[in-house]
Amino acid sequence: MKKDYLLEIGTEEIPAGFVIPALENLKERFINLLQENRITFDDVEVFGTPRRMTLYAKGLIDKQPDIEEEVLGPPKKVAIDDNGNFTKAGIGFANSNNVDLKDIKFFTRDKKEYIGFIKKRIGGDTSQILSENLAQLILSINFPKSMRWKEGDIRFVRPIHWILSLLGGEVVKFNIGEIVSSDLTYGHRFMSNRAFKIKNFDEYKKTLNDNFVIWNNIQRKETIKREARKIAESINAVIDEDEELIDTINFLCEYPCPLLGNFEERFLNLPQEILINTMKKHQKYIPLRDKNGKLLPNFITFSNTKVEDEKVVINGNSRVIRARFSDAEYYFEKDKKIQLSEHVEKLKKVLFQIKLGSYYEKTERLVKLSKYLSSVFYPDLTEKAERSALLSKADLVTGMVYEFPSLQGIIGGELAKIQGEDKDVADAIYEHYLPQSPDDSVPQSKTGIILSLADKLDNLVGFFGIGLSPKGASDPYGLRRQAIGIIRIITENNLYVDFTELLKFSYDCLKDKLTMPLDKLISIISEFIENRFYYQMEQQGFNPEIISSVTALHPRDLSMARDIIVVMNEEYKKPEFKDLAFSVKRVSNITKGVDYTDFDLSLFKEEAEFKLFESYKKVKVNIENALSQNNIRSVPSVLLSIKPDLDEYFDKVLVMDKQEDVKRNRLGFLNSLKAIFEKILDFSKIQI
Repeated sequence: MKKDYLLEIGTEEIPAGFVIPALENLKERFINLLQENRITFDDVEVFGTPRRMTLYAKGLIDKQPDIEEEVLGPPKKVAIDDNGNFTKAGIGFANSNNVDLKDIKFFTRDKKEYIGFIKKRIGGDTSQILSENLAQLILSINFPKSMRWKEGDIRFVRPIHWILSLLGGEVVKFNIGEIVSSDLTYGHRFMSNRAFKIKNFDEYKKTLNDNFVIWNNIQRKETIKREARKIAESINAVIDEDEELIDTINFLCEYPCPLLGNFEERFLNLPQEILINTMKKHQKYIPLRDKNGKLLPNFITFSNTKVEDEKVVINGNSRVIRARFSDAEYYFEKDKKIQLSEHVEKLKKVLFQIKLGSYYEKTERLVKLSKYLSSVFYPDLTEKAERSALLSKADLVTGMVYEFPSLQGIIGGELAKIQGEDKDVADAIYEHYLPQSPDDSVPQSKTGIILSLADKLDNLVGFFGIGLSPKGASDPYGLRRQAIGIIRIITENNLYVDFTELLKFSYDCLKDKLTMPLDKLISIISEFIENRFYYQMEQQGFNPEIISSVTALHPRDLSMARDIIVVMNEEYKKPEFKDLAFSVKRVSNITKGVDYTDFDLSLFKEEAEFKLFESYKKVKVNIENALSQNNIRSVPSVLLSIKPDLDEYFDKVLVMDKQEDVKRNRLGFLNSLKAIFEKILDFSKIQI
């Protein structure tokens, strides 16, 4: 018999950015629990609001299936004597397992016989298994930060207030501290803050909907978008589309109610980025634009409750944003009067990291790194790259960034434009913190690419080099984000380079401050970046076998690896690719353990050897040209061109010839041939 399970964890308000990762982790852990306990199910869904995490699992079997296990004892020759009677060892095994001797059976393992018996395990009730495991499962959910409350030792993201736990309409009992699971849920904290008895998921949904809780976060997000667009249309405007902002608002409200606010038009004289950043980052307001994209003196905010007098709430929000903009106006006017270059010296008093020195020292490193990176990628921009690096951190000591820390880089870029710096320099200062999230764009200007790479390389090498690498879910310095940023900047701008060379130069700039030797640091960071590159490719839908087979041979040149993965992923789906892979695997298998590639044409005997050699020469040149010219599209046809001669070779040539010198020569030739294929991917990792 199948039953549905409903779990709701009711808490105080969870930080908006924590909810989705926590729901995904809850789902993963719950599925693992079911699978480990042989409990089959049809589906598992998760939903969330700021103050509740909900899991709904469909079609759970109500009881584990019974299973039979083979329990092996001593070898038969030890347990049974020559007369066929049980020895002390055999009898001892039976007694210790409470098994009658007549139930002892014989089992063969690795051509040896053992005594043993069949043990039947009766399946347990699903309800009991859940009851015994759910408390620990909930407390093991990963959060960036957790807390204790009251006087207990329980740690969770926020204090837990209730737990709803129903299997087939019956309460699955367990407790977390003093909170005992029940069949109760609660309505909206302010508009319907009372308990409701629940029997099933349908009743749960209806009850929450009737009591001002939009329980489904996907529906709630669509509601926020729809209502925001409706209000915008009412004043002939459009919303400033920002999925990250909408996601944040989504997990700040259980019942989002939109309100239209405004501010004085004079504030529009400030740089738009300052206004937009202040509205989005600080106040979680949605900016509005006219149909031509011009910013309007209006915004949309969402209340978590219906309000009796909207004007009071709107006026309150408008007063807050006016105060923020007034501060910005004051500091920005003051900052415009001081050249960015005058701020650089002040960075000597601003600490970057106690072991890595001040921001002035970091700036000096960025100048060196930017000069080097420019010479590698864009030699004509060296002077601009150095200038942008010199000024990149100067805005950290401006009044604007002191008051609005999230505007660092943005303010520097704006001041650079106003103060007459070259546009490429200003753009680089503005862009060098990008990308700041998975959905954020990478720098668009070449100077921005150089400076952003330099900044991230310095961070990665610096923090890893003093032993401050990410641990588990903890990544206080955002090094995973920095690594993904490096990957995206390199691959999205088609920068073909061995990134370990970049790490080495960065290490040289930092070596007097680092405690980790170069070789170890390169190895650790390379693996760190390669793992993230693999994940990025997998997230984009590429076949894991292709990713593994390419990264095994091209772990350092990320753009080259990306190109090969894209092309070979298409080929993977074709029958001729499977045939080629089979042939190449024959080469790999026969040359396993062979560590040489030299061969002598004078030892060739068969016509098929010479034909394959001619194909080998052509393919080698064409593959090398394709790689040097980044023309990976031509690679599949080049590889396939050798297949007929390779197949004929295996049909007509005995590689393991009786003459040792001939055999050795053929193995060396085939190993040379294999080396060509391994310039592209490792066929041994392809499953046929």
